[in-house]
Amino acid sequence: MRIKILLFISFFAALTSSQAQSIIAKINFQNKNLIFGSLDKNLYSLNIDTKNTNWIFNSENPIYSSAEIKENRIFVGDSNAMVYCIGSDGKQIWKTNLGTYNAIANKPTIIDNNLYVASASSLFVLDPKDGSILGKFYADTPISSPISYKDNAIFIADSKGKIYKLSLEGALIESYQGASAAIFSKLTIDQNNLFFGSNDMNFYKFNLDEKKIVSKIPTNEWISSTSVIDGNLVFFSNDGGFFYCLDKTNMTTKWKFKAAASIRTESLIIGNKIFFGSDDKNLYVLDKTTGKLIKKFLAKEKIKSSPILIENSIYFADESGEVYKLSTDLTTIKTVFKTAGEISSPAPKVIETAKK
Repeated sequence: MRIKILLFISFFAALTSSQAQSIIAKINFQNKNLIFGSLDKNLYSLNIDTKNTNWIFNSENPIYSSAEIKENRIFVGDSNAMVYCIGSDGKQIWKTNLGTYNAIANKPTIIDNNLYVASASSLFVLDPKDGSILGKFYADTPISSPISYKDNAIFIADSKGKIYKLSLEGALIESYQGASAAIFSKLTIDQNNLFFGSNDMNFYKFNLDEKKIVSKIPTNEWISSTSVIDGNLVFFSNDGGFFYCLDKTNMTTKWKFKAAASIRTESLIIGNKIFFGSDDKNLYVLDKTTGKLIKKFLAKEKIKSSPILIENSIYFADESGEVYKLSTDLTTIKTVFKTAGEISSPAPKVIETAKK
């Protein structure tokens, strides 16, 4: 297990040196524009109709996380604890150094009127208007999960499997031991249950009323991806390439599917189809009810960027820096952008560099 944790820690460093153009975060959307960051240190805005690049924002360090978008502001973090607020025109509004010298690996999150950002063992509460730090919570070990929210409370998990319930001000309400190893997946909240996977190779259902684990499903591989709930079904995957469908109530396995390599993306459900990417370079489309393969699409490199539905098309990216557009009827797929020196024509209107 120690070897696997070290491998995860070295994952970003390996990508930075060998595939500096990689897109590993989920693409976001603002006013007909795709918004996404890359390990090439750029945040891009790409118009979905013209396929032209509106602007490029040059951050100081590689971008691992997805961007948060609120009205006309875009919030993103980089690999050295810098948080940026960027206008819809690509211009920097403010920048805040959190001072941890660690990556912001998960998406900054707006809840009510606060911006929450995790880096190292700290969860920061920022004012989204100017980036000033309003509060800070210290976990026992580095915060590994994205931020979840329910009933005026924030939930995060750390690298030793501990779950924290916090107030919106960042004060500890209570904590629970959720797993015996790191929780990298987002805590999926359904009614009063948390669903999540862990590096201890188990998938959990944790009841918040009883404050205990009510079900544990062994998978024999660590689980990095976030689970998705649809009706009475819960879907998740592991690094062994298995994709699972469970009954949400009794946690029995309805079906499972095997890809050729790790699955680390969050899945996307459209009707009776479920989509996810894999390290085997394929985007898979399965029948949600039976788990049978409907179709798969081969990308150029590993897919760690989760698919997203935007205006009746599915967008995702791979580690080569290509952004793909797939029709929902599965008849056409094409590359709409590539970060590796092939910027869309005409040239972007704005190329903004982070201000010192």
